[in-house]
Amino acid sequence: MVTELDPLVGHWRSRGRTVDGLDVAGTDVYEWFPGKGFLVHHVDVTMGDERVQVLEMIGGAAPDGGWRMRAFDNQGGYAEMVASAAPDGGLTFGDAQSRATVTFAGPDAM
Repeated sequence: MVTELDPLVGHWRSRGRTVDGLDVAGTDVYEWFPGKGFLVHHVDVTMGDERVQVLEMIGGAAPDGGWRMRAFDNQGGYAEMVASAAPDGGLTFGDAQSRATVTFAGPDAM
């Protein structure tokens, strides 16, 4: 059920590093789309020297579990992935080419 993602709702500062060594820092905002059928994720980060803005819609059951995830970025890119709840309360998402696990810590909440 998508409401399992309730703990993600809010404004977050994000930071990390890609496997290629690029530093990532910025903000993530998670909010419910009206009706709570989809979780909307707004991403505004810098990856290396590049600003990346993404709008993601998370919802709808994926065939192998988790939720379907569709992402649209500021360069016209589109991706379909699968999101699932990580054991530590974060979010794991990916497709055939990439995978990421996002974790949340209280002190980083905005």
